[in-house]
Amino acid sequence: MTSNSWFAVLFLLGIATGLLFQPHLLSRSPSYSTNNIEITSDAFLDGVQKCSQITKHLPLPPPGNPRWKIPSEISKTNHTISSSPQFSIQSSSSSSNFATPNLKLPAALLITNATLLDQNHYFVSEKDILIVKGSIHDIGVFNIAEVMRTVAELGFDLEIFDVKGHIVTPGIIDMHSHMGVDSWPELFGTDDTNEGTHPTTPQLRSIDGFNVQDNAIKIINSGGVTTSLILPGSANLMGGEAYAVKLRVPLSNSVDEMLLNYGLNKTESKVWRWMKMACGENPKRFYGKRRGIMPDSRLGEGWLLRERYQAAVKYNQKQDDWCAKAQSLQKRRVRYPHLFLTERFPEDLELESLAALLRGDVLLQNHCYEPTDMEMQIRNSKEFNFTISAFHHAVEAWMIPQILKRENIGVAMFADLWAYKKEAYEPSVKSGKILHEAGVPVAYKSDHPVLNAQHLVYEAAKAHHYGLPFLPAVESVTATPAKLIGQAHRIGLIAKDYDADLVVWSKNPLELGAHPLRVFIDGLQTYKNGKKKIIKIEEEGVEEYVKNREERNSREVVLSSYCVKGGKKMVYDEKNVIDGGRGIVCVEGGIIKCLGKIGECEEKGEIFDLKDGYLVPGAVVADSNLGLVEIESEKSTHDGSSEGYELKSGGFRAIDGLRVGKSSKVLKSLFNAGVTSAFTVPQGDGLVIGQAGLFYTGSENINTATIKEVTHLRLAIGDSAKASGPLKSISGQIATLRSLLLSELKKNGTEASSQENDDFADDGSERPFRKALFGELVLAIRVEKSDDILKIVKLKKEVEEIAIKKYQLSVNLKIVIVGGAEAWMVAKELSESSIAVHLKPARCTPSTFESLQCLTPSSTSSAVEYLLHHKVSLSVQATEEDSNNRNLFWEAGWIRSDTFYEDNLLGRVVGEVEAIGFVTWNVANKLLGESEAKRLGIGRIVVGTKASFVGFSGSPLVFGPVVKFVVNGEKVVLDPEQD
Repeated sequence: MTSNSWFAVLFLLGIATGLLFQPHLLSRSPSYSTNNIEITSDAFLDGVQKCSQITKHLPLPPPGNPRWKIPSEISKTNHTISSSPQFSIQSSSSSSNFATPNLKLPAALLITNATLLDQNHYFVSEKDILIVKGSIHDIGVFNIAEVMRTVAELGFDLEIFDVKGHIVTPGIIDMHSHMGVDSWPELFGTDDTNEGTHPTTPQLRSIDGFNVQDNAIKIINSGGVTTSLILPGSANLMGGEAYAVKLRVPLSNSVDEMLLNYGLNKTESKVWRWMKMACGENPKRFYGKRRGIMPDSRLGEGWLLRERYQAAVKYNQKQDDWCAKAQSLQKRRVRYPHLFLTERFPEDLELESLAALLRGDVLLQNHCYEPTDMEMQIRNSKEFNFTISAFHHAVEAWMIPQILKRENIGVAMFADLWAYKKEAYEPSVKSGKILHEAGVPVAYKSDHPVLNAQHLVYEAAKAHHYGLPFLPAVESVTATPAKLIGQAHRIGLIAKDYDADLVVWSKNPLELGAHPLRVFIDGLQTYKNGKKKIIKIEEEGVEEYVKNREERNSREVVLSSYCVKGGKKMVYDEKNVIDGGRGIVCVEGGIIKCLGKIGECEEKGEIFDLKDGYLVPGAVVADSNLGLVEIESEKSTHDGSSEGYELKSGGFRAIDGLRVGKSSKVLKSLFNAGVTSAFTVPQGDGLVIGQAGLFYTGSENINTATIKEVTHLRLAIGDSAKASGPLKSISGQIATLRSLLLSELKKNGTEASSQENDDFADDGSERPFRKALFGELVLAIRVEKSDDILKIVKLKKEVEEIAIKKYQLSVNLKIVIVGGAEAWMVAKELSESSIAVHLKPARCTPSTFESLQCLTPSSTSSAVEYLLHHKVSLSVQATEEDSNNRNLFWEAGWIRSDTFYEDNLLGRVVGEVEAIGFVTWNVANKLLGESEAKRLGIGRIVVGTKASFVGFSGSPLVFGPVVKFVVNGEKVVLDPEQD
């Protein structure tokens, strides 16, 4: 073969080799291309990088607080730690104002003489915490000089903060909040909780609606909350992504800089994401009932969820296929791999977050109440291979503890909020205890603004009262939510290298009325309680009560004769109190026959020894729909709205719609808690709500339940009263009320107020405003705004002056302000006008435009202090939710606890008997008049009246003691339990 022939052969072999390894030079394979368009090399490399991101398992972030920044980026709050009577401060530098820009880094902080929680004991005293660069550097008992040298070597000054033995806990973590997306005050312009246009919106992000100017942020932080998970609402099956924020607003007002994950590099370490989903009543009510589209049932909810999961599965498969092709090309070392791919790496913003859930990068927080809904989602999680971090609300989770334990799913609950809808109607206050004993992680959350997150620790405290052990109860708002949101390596504990998020407490945080004295986030002070030195008053400890609580055997008996004697304190009314085990009350035929000191009454029938307990009158609910509404969201359980009547007639009588007895779980719950009577008001809106009535909560039918058919006339002024016609405006409401009163005044003319048959008009309709003029019927007016309250003060004076000057009549308008969020601002005027106040709720929130200036219990004097200081007659109610008024005595205890500091406005501490009066005789006196209240024996224990009192194992004003018995005439319930 010639040399030319050899050359030809070699040339042909070269061509063949090139075609073998680069076939696109010969033809384009249909397996790689269908449209003859390749992606670019940069697009291929970008896709390969994204393939790496979705498959790479990253480690947890390194120790240290990634949020730590220079002073100009730190916070609006003045973080200088000033001294106070209970704390002392030392500093190695005179210039340490952390909020001032362009200074050196804030000083390191040494907290000394702290009492800390310990895994083996309740508390360990005299511990020091060294904080450097936003993290806990060390914990122990330190030599100050050595610490100063260590800190100096790191380039910091040192501030020393002696907390003098006060309890210090990790910052409170709220894993279910709508702060910032459902801002205070609640206005249309700031309501961004739900995107109510489609039932499945996993692609939405709560951060995009977060309002850094929300008034609630500082208020919530004052309750010790340092981290909140901000969730979308629950109208949608898939609400979208959630974001965790620290409650420290930066100087920049940047939402991004509030993020818990701010400063983390998500390409180098694991950065968890979060998603909110919902099932049950909310989505089907919002879309099916209101809009007539799917879902209209739980069946529809299940299908829509599965349909969306399946779309995410296909999306992930498409990504995985692309990555497999790209990886194959790289393994074969193809020179131009991008020429073999005709599509870029698949990306779809609408599916990306849901796909990330299926890949294990998102922690799912699922709103579900009932076992049916929880099991549906568990089935979905198995079918589509994702995990559920926690079920939220989970009112009936106590029924399925083993399922939750098996699936490793936690719960985030309320302690005792219930009955607002059907799926919240089968609770157990012992849920925390039951689930904890089964090994299920238990957290408590606020669902802010459903509950004011400022008082989240109150939820943990109630759970402890109902049996959740002490340490798990504290962890239920610290370590456990940290775990359930994937942050157990960084927050929720006081430990080395953890974020320096700390709370210094006025007392044991699980005692009623505990408040933070200082709050630190990232080692910087974000809240300081401005009250003077806390007065330490020895109270019965919740610990001993819970630890030594015996098994209770609740039972109901009917006794014709019985006596109660002994007790640490027997409170008959505001003036009659017997202590030291010397008191006795005897009942015959359901009527109190004798009370006084032992030896003064003949002991008959069953004898109950109260031992170290308290006997007090049954609590009274002043303003409710009790007996008229059982489940708020279920209209078939309502009496119905009182509309279509003439204003002058005063509306319907609430008592005509009353239903009592065993069909009402709500009434049973209140009675078992020692709430033995209630004023009930018709449902409705507008100026004139209707005529209220009074009944016993423990009776079995309306004949025995009804105490008084008409007790007072319930009105409303303000936004909630805006209705048709002139009532559309507040000015119209005031004008209409003036007209109603003056027209009755004119009808009476100069005639005597006692004229017979004057209570009815010619057509037989009632004339309640005539009764109101002459003090026979109280006007209870729901009003919040201080200006609107002053209008009522002015109107009262105007009517009384016209009566004297024009008609020579002496009228006696008796008015009670109900609600009264801003009543403290006009306490002097209320007192001068003899107008009483019923605070509802006792702990108000600036959640509406009308309550903007309400006082939240924190660093300021309370509304109660202002009102009592001006000698305004006062009573209180627990919450707007009728079912939660079982906690009336605790609300009274909270008021008392809030006066435990020097130089309060009263110059004294509210006493036990005075506090009990806020929920008993004060309520009755205002709405019935003192003489009528005594005649009926409401809110007090009076000879000759029906027995309606309650015995506690200790003070009813603190956590720990339980109801030993509660009576309604001959009916005695022993060791009553709460559902």
